[in-house]
Amino acid sequence: MDDPQYERYADLCYLNLTHFNQLSKVLETISPNVLFINLGWNELVNIESTTFSMYSDLEKLVMSSNAHFEFPADGSPMLSSSSLTDFVCAQCAIVKIYNRSLRELPLLEYLELSKNSISQIEKHAFRKNRCLIFLDLSGNMLRWIPSTLLTGLPEMKTIDLSSNRELAPVRYKPFLISNVLEKLKCNDCGFTTIYENTFAKLTNLKEIYLRGNQFFMVQEPVSLWRAINLLLQISKFRLRSTVDTQLSENDLEIISGRKSNEKPTIVTTNQP
Repeated sequence: MDDPQYERYADLCYLNLTHFNQLSKVLETISPNVLFINLGWNELVNIESTTFSMYSDLEKLVMSSNAHFEFPADGSPMLSSSSLTDFVCAQCAIVKIYNRSLRELPLLEYLELSKNSISQIEKHAFRKNRCLIFLDLSGNMLRWIPSTLLTGLPEMKTIDLSSNRELAPVRYKPFLISNVLEKLKCNDCGFTTIYENTFAKLTNLKEIYLRGNQFFMVQEPVSLWRAINLLLQISKFRLRSTVDTQLSENDLEIISGRKSNEKPTIVTTNQP
């Protein structure tokens, strides 16, 4: 008798799949009740948007380490699924996220696109993904993101933008706008200056990680505390110099009070 648990997971890794026709033949062999399909470590370049339409229960799809896989260059939807909640496509060849690339994934909650070559994200790229909770864009080539990228995402809690080496705030403009985001990761990015309104539009933010940035200054006349007075946590970033503190060359963990008029508590550490 077939194991129902086995039918729920399809491991299709390392099959040297290169073309859609090959993939279609393999998909014919798996259960229509599958919940999780792993297509990682193949040689797929693209898929048709209706590839998985027959799997009405599909919740998770992994496409990682298909080194030449990218979203359609004409901006059309990459995939259509009314059930998918988790999509992992790390270490592929995605260079741009278009407004329509992900719009036919209405239940998407977890999206990982780390370690691609993404350099551009269109303004409404996630506007139809209203269930999105977690977004990982780390290890890409972003230099700028639309400040309204998370607008219209009522469930959004965490975004990871770490290791986009040239990503930095635009002068005097909000970095991101969201009244629900709780965690922002920007480790090892290109931050050198914090302006007073850099994080001011992230009104529900509880954690921000800026380790590995090179802060040479906080733009005068803005104090460090005013720049982060809406935050609950800044974790272990290298502070080179600021306008009104002499704690330079220390690794700082700054934990602010919940009220905007409370001065943050500072903990210094000698850890690298």
